[in-house]
Amino acid sequence: MALFCERVEGQFFSKTPPIVVEVLSKATALKDVTTKKELYQKQGVLFYLIVEPNTEVADLYKLTDGTYRHIDKYTRRDICKFDVPEVCQTQINLSKVFTS
Repeated sequence: MALFCERVEGQFFSKTPPIVVEVLSKATALKDVTTKKELYQKQGVLFYLIVEPNTEVADLYKLTDGTYRHIDKYTRRDICKFDVPEVCQTQINLSKVFTS
């Protein structure tokens, strides 16, 4: 899932989203944390949140000097906040993501 801070016109993205949220599955987890992470890093996605539904843990990475740095680890009790400078602020309530 990609989060944009402005209105998206049409069916396709015309620019890089500032936030991408990836919910892991057994079938694609390795690709999500390697290939996709590298692709998002190269494309300049500012925040990459990797959600592991089985353990109910989410890891947040922020692009700093062209490289993803691990910012924090979140659980179902947390609210993950994003600040895209001069564009928008948003948050994800992880209790809504990790529903039983």
